[in-house]
This record gives sequence, C-alpha cells and structure tokens, in this order.
Amino acid sequence: MSEQSAFFSHDPQDPWSSHAQALEGRLQALDEALRAQNPAELEAASQALHKCLADALAAFHQAKKTGLQPLSPLMRQKLVLAQTRVSGLQATVHRAGSSMSRTLSVLFPEEPGQGATYGALQPPASGAGAAMRAAYKG
Repeated sequence: MSEQSAFFSHDPQDPWSSHAQALEGRLQALDEALRAQNPAELEAASQALHKCLADALAAFHQAKKTGLQPLSPLMRQKLVLAQTRVSGLQATVHRAGSSMSRTLSVLFPEEPGQGATYGALQPPASGAGAAMRAAYKG
C-alpha cells in the first residue's frame, strides 16, 4: 500500500473518510485518463469526480445541519492534499490546451479580419506564423 493510499484509507471513526477515499479514487482515475490521453475515459473520470464532489458536499451540508462535528485536522490535511492534486491536474490540462492552441494557430493561421469575432483587432502574424501563412498560401 502506498503512502498516499494509507493516508486516504477509510477510518470508520471518521464519517468523512469514506468521502475522502472516494475522492482519491476519482482523482486517481482522472490522473490515469490524462496519462492515457483517452477522451472518453477523461470525460467519464471528470463526470465521476464531479458527482463525487457533489455527493461529499451534500453530505457535509446535511451533517452541518444536524450538528455533526466539523472536519478533523487529519481530514483537513486529506482535503488539502486532494486540492493540491486537483490544482496540479488543472495546470496540466491548461498547459496541454495552451500548447495545442499555439500549435494549431501556427499550422492554420487566420487572416486578419477573417474567422475570429474580433478579427479586425488581431495584429498581423509575425515570425513563424507569417512564414507558415506564406508557405500555406504559396
């Protein structure tokens, strides 16, 4: 059992540990889907994570209404760790999206004034974009 798995192991004394364990499982599935670069897996993992978070939030609000103890320090640590993982995954997705966007803009440059809603405001391409446009039209 890895250190992280031990950290997220289920503690029957803590009513929130099952939610933390489910959250860790969903994050792991999302991590694997990103590594596999499988869009269908990625969509399924994202939806499962969203549902898991919604379920945990609903349980938290219900418990708060009934006066259940607030989160223990250990559970807070677990949730901070999960938040850090989510932030890392978001950064990975953002970098991949930015890289793809840059690559596509070089491969398929747009003429100023065409295609984009605010195309007239777009500055003319320079450097690699201009060279690609010239070769593309050539």
